[in-house]
Amino acid sequence: MGIRISFIGDICINNGYDKLADYGINPFKDLRLSFKKTDYLIGNFESPILTKKGINKNKKLYLYSNEKAVKLLGFLPFNLMTLSNNHLLDTLEEGFYKTKKCLSDLGIESFGAGDFSIGDHHLYSTEIQGKKVTFINTCHQDTNPRTPKSNIKLLIYNIQKMEALVREHAKSSDYVIPILHWGGIMDYSHFPAKYQIKDARTLIDAGAAAIIGHHPHCIQPLDSYKGRPIVYSIGNFCFDDVITHGKLIKVRKTGKSGYICHLDLDEDTSKLKVEEIENKNLNINIRSRKFYHKLIDYQLYMFKIFPFAFKLQKQFLLKIEPKIFYYQMSDKSLLEKLKTFNLRKLKSFFRS
Repeated sequence: MGIRISFIGDICINNGYDKLADYGINPFKDLRLSFKKTDYLIGNFESPILTKKGINKNKKLYLYSNEKAVKLLGFLPFNLMTLSNNHLLDTLEEGFYKTKKCLSDLGIESFGAGDFSIGDHHLYSTEIQGKKVTFINTCHQDTNPRTPKSNIKLLIYNIQKMEALVREHAKSSDYVIPILHWGGIMDYSHFPAKYQIKDARTLIDAGAAAIIGHHPHCIQPLDSYKGRPIVYSIGNFCFDDVITHGKLIKVRKTGKSGYICHLDLDEDTSKLKVEEIENKNLNINIRSRKFYHKLIDYQLYMFKIFPFAFKLQKQFLLKIEPKIFYYQMSDKSLLEKLKTFNLRKLKSFFRS
């Protein structure tokens, strides 16, 4: 008998979700049929609960939630949350422990970070329909996981360590699934970095049943290797505009969409069904339901037929779009913005 494990992306249940919580509004009601066949549901929690101890203001951009908003997650059948990400200590140790307790009160386990002197918090094994599944959660250095001095740690991504962990646990588990917070070279990048493509294959060779990734806050092309799915970036799940250091940082349009990835595991086969979701006024709606192999075929076709177009788009996303976004968010006058624009960067775009 096969099992279905469903994955959703980055959760920052902040800002406007407080009002929904006040009125008892369920922002996930459009997803009521999405998890009907799901045996186990996993998300990535990125907005720790705010406590009286405050915020790590040394972070350039910090995230936080209020407890009442986090309780909205009780509308969905979550089993597990990953915590190994660059925002786990944005509300300091007190916020971290408060978050774990709140999730636990909702019946949701969490892992990925903790006091490593008393346990391996990057590992979580469970039995799903009689099958032992081991998850490995780690955070890449390129996501800038700066944390204040604390006993709470996360496992910094290292491909040699990850490969060894996958090989070790593949011997005693039916399935091993790495869940990776990575690809932080640039937020909102629509393409995986070269190391991600290489490392995903290395981990599958070591015995991983699938690779699930997040952090860039937008969806990236799906991939497969030896018949096993690779999700480089699953995108955002629920994420409102962020208030940080007294400024409002708006979520870009591409940050308002994501995937729900249903991983169907049966003996030696791994299949993926994908639902595209979008955030409309904080409500998470289904945009479309697509089968994995059709997405793969389409994307391979696009990459082969339009390589030049993809290179241009990649350079635009890498060098031009971040500048546009910065100027949109900046309080500087038009003249000041023009002074800061470096024409050499524009020239380098065409030379790339």
